Parts: sequence; C-alpha cells; structure tokens
Amino acid sequence: GSTRSTTSPPGTCPGACREPTCATCDAATNNVDEAVKRMEDGCRMMRRVFDEFPDEADVRVEALAVARQGIELAIQHGSNPHTNALVLEDRVLKLMVRDAPRDVSLRKQEAESSLRLGESYFDRSDHVVALEHYTRALNSLKVAMLLTPDDAETATQAAWWLAVCPAPEVRDQKLALQFARRAVEHDAKNAMAWLSLGAAALGN
Repeated sequence: GSTRSTTSPPGTCPGACREPTCATCDAATNNVDEAVKRMEDGCRMMRRVFDEFPDEADVRVEALAVARQGIELAIQHGSNPHTNALVLEDRVLKLMVRDAPRDVSLRKQEAESSLRLGESYFDRSDHVVALEHYTRALNSLKVAMLLTPDDAETATQAAWWLAVCPAPEVRDQKLALQFARRAVEHDAKNAMAWLSLGAAALGN
C-alpha cells in the first residue's frame, strides 16, 4: 500500500518559524495576499492527502485544522474563504458525522460548514449546488434538534436559516416560526433567538 506524506502543508505553524513557504508567518508580517495564496495551496495539498486516506483519524484532524485555518485567515483579512478550504472542511465533517450520527456537536459543525459552502456557491451564482448544501445543512440541524429538543442554540440556528436562506426553495417560514418559538421558550435571554423569531414572524 501507499504511505502518506508526513509533511505538513503550508500554514500549520504557530506563526514564528519564518519558513519561506509559511502562510501563518506571511500573515504575521502583513503579507496578506501571499498568506492567503499559501493557505489555498496548503488546503489543496491537504485535500489530496485526505482523499487518499479519508478514514485515518490523524488525517481527519489535520485536514480539519488546515481547512479551518484557511477559512479563518481569509475572513480575518476581509476576503471570501477559498473553495478548497470550504470543501475540505465539508468533506471531513461529512465523514465524521457518518461515523458518529448521534454526535450533536458534529451535526452542528457539519451544518455550519454546509451553510458556508452553500453561501460560497450561491455568491458565484451556482444555485443548484448551493441548494444541495443548504438542504443538507438544515437536515443536519433538524436531526440535531431531534437528538436534543431542548437545545435553544440549535433551534435558533435552524429558525434563522429557514427564515432568511437566500434560496427560496429552502425557506419555510412556518417551521422557522415554530423553531424560533421553541428557542425563546428554552432561552429567553438569547438575543439571537429573538432575532430569529422576528425574522420568522416577518415572513408569515
């Protein structure tokens, strides 16, 4: 069998190694464009490793860390996360949920990842693919709610996206209102729950 490379992709250091190919060091010295490019390259490399060894736990952990670093770096510097980072994060979480379908935390992480990826495709006018990711995200949130019906945070997130999702095929104002009311009932001090209730009410 093949042996995976143990070389970490660019962008995985603590920020002080000053290697010529390190995205984290580029970001630390305000070389933002180069940092983002190196992170894109790192995510692309990590996708190849993950595609070859998707069931290895250490590969999943490393791939998720690299993807999220790429996403965070882009957001911090005011640019949209690169597709390589978003797709890598989404693929890893999808497999992790497959292996632990009752893990609510993973379900919520998968939903957030799918929503980010859906927004990325929607912004590029690829509405068909965006719809697939929006739908999967909301399905994952619904499962999380079935597993933890008293979780106001999950109910809030589901209500918000059902109310304001850019894809009209996904919006369901009646269900959004139901989830938002449940969120407020379980956590009346949650400001986002009230915002979700307002967004759902406006759509009805």
